[in-house]
Amino acid sequence: MVALVMVVAGLGCGQPPTDRERYQASLGRSHAEARDICADIGAAGLRGECLSHAAAQVAAKDLSAAIDTCATIDDPVWADECVFLCSDGAALIGRPAMDTCAKAGRFRERCTQHAGHRDLAERVVDLAVGDEARLERVAADVVAAYHPHLRPRDQRPLVHAAVAQIVAKRWGPELFSVASCGEIEADVCAMAYGTHVFKAAERGLLETICAGPLEPETVAAAGAVSWVPDDPLAPEIWAGACTQERR
Repeated sequence: MVALVMVVAGLGCGQPPTDRERYQASLGRSHAEARDICADIGAAGLRGECLSHAAAQVAAKDLSAAIDTCATIDDPVWADECVFLCSDGAALIGRPAMDTCAKAGRFRERCTQHAGHRDLAERVVDLAVGDEARLERVAADVVAAYHPHLRPRDQRPLVHAAVAQIVAKRWGPELFSVASCGEIEADVCAMAYGTHVFKAAERGLLETICAGPLEPETVAAAGAVSWVPDDPLAPEIWAGACTQERR
């Protein structure tokens, strides 16, 4: 109630705050205040999103309080995603991650996959180009540990995704090249660089990039991770993204 009074007072006299204004007012508050403000949002979806954000922000300091907040969410999708966001917010790995992700419902697999990627990153901090065979072995071990219910052939896509996430960190500010992928398979190399193309799409850069010639200078000028001249793979990846953008 105190938090709500503060919100109303902060917005001045007149009409009561809208749901969106309540959400904005919850940002930067203590967990208890944010939770109280979010709870007064009328729309179930936005209320769930607000509570999920509040929970994720405190997860690293007090995971129990964060999960308790998730349990108050009546929107089932946001209730599940809240737990997923808390695992990410607390950067959980190992058994704590698996136990928490088990409560994430429809987001359980994604939650577990994110935790596995964090675990893998800690295990290969000294990885160099040419050491990809070790990366793939460790990635296979991590995926098997986090997804024991999957058959080996069903674990392979997750291993490739994990390897791609690690290799993708080699570029930006460094330029992409097939050679910098080392010894990984070509499709995994494309997946790795594709993560940067996806990020450019999320930032709304595709319209600018796709309007010009698909050259390294065009991509670099737009603020995305570019590639070395004459690389054979990068233009194909961007061309595919631009084709999707135009549909």
